[in-house]
Amino acid sequence: FRDGSNFPEIRMPSWAGGPEKAIKRNLPDPLKIVTKSDPTTVAREVGNLLIEFNAGRDKPDPEANVTVLTRSGAEAKAIHRELIRQGIPASLSTTSSVFSQQLAATIHQLLNCVLKPEKSEMRRALLFARPALFDIRTELEDFIENHEEDLIIWLRELRATWTEKGLGAAWPALTGSAPKGLVSIKESLAKNPLRNRHLTDLDHIGELLSTRERAEHLTPTGLVKMLAKATNEGSDAEDAADDEKIRPESAYPQVVVQTMHSSKGLQYHGVIIPSLGNSRGNSREKTDG
Repeated sequence: FRDGSNFPEIRMPSWAGGPEKAIKRNLPDPLKIVTKSDPTTVAREVGNLLIEFNAGRDKPDPEANVTVLTRSGAEAKAIHRELIRQGIPASLSTTSSVFSQQLAATIHQLLNCVLKPEKSEMRRALLFARPALFDIRTELEDFIENHEEDLIIWLRELRATWTEKGLGAAWPALTGSAPKGLVSIKESLAKNPLRNRHLTDLDHIGELLSTRERAEHLTPTGLVKMLAKATNEGSDAEDAADDEKIRPESAYPQVVVQTMHSSKGLQYHGVIIPSLGNSRGNSREKTDG
């Protein structure tokens, strides 16, 4: 790399049925080095490669999958967002912690409100988190005037369930219901272009919190403190514990964005590596974008 780091060892993907079958199917060159790292260029090259794979077919080839290998989790997230923006279904899979996602910090903010529903400044801050969390059906001022008491009652009910039965029992109502004037978290996230990513993270975070609450016998206050620490540490970690690693949105995605730490791309028909420049002559194809 231009920054002095070593060029990663790259082997060709192991096509289904072997190279002979891949040749018979007229698949294009499987390795594409993109000399620009901006997400727009990389996403365009993913789209071009998918077009090449599916040329002459009435419907997409389910075996023609593509991976984008990045050098960092932040780069992977940016490219994943751009793919979704361009209408290319993609899944994100990195070694970063799910607690590094913005949604984890927002959930921490929500759980703090559940513990202290009487704190008006915390409630207002929570409402300002929209649309990341809630989708307010009315203007914020109208909601505060007409429905804030409903929000307080909802938060108190959640606190009672959480305290008596644990977060696992409160989680379905926490994410799937809402007081008057608000839309549930799940319904709000489902409207986002990155809905599959967000909903996968939401379920993952809930699972981790419930598991740790039981395993470590944490009180609600202790769990919120643990989440605060996890979000702070997760934002800096590139190699999280296995149970924390960001999960792909789909079990069989056609496009996967991931870091070089998590995969070498051997199981994919197409491999795109951004921002390698002209470091070596290993590239089978260079795209200036």
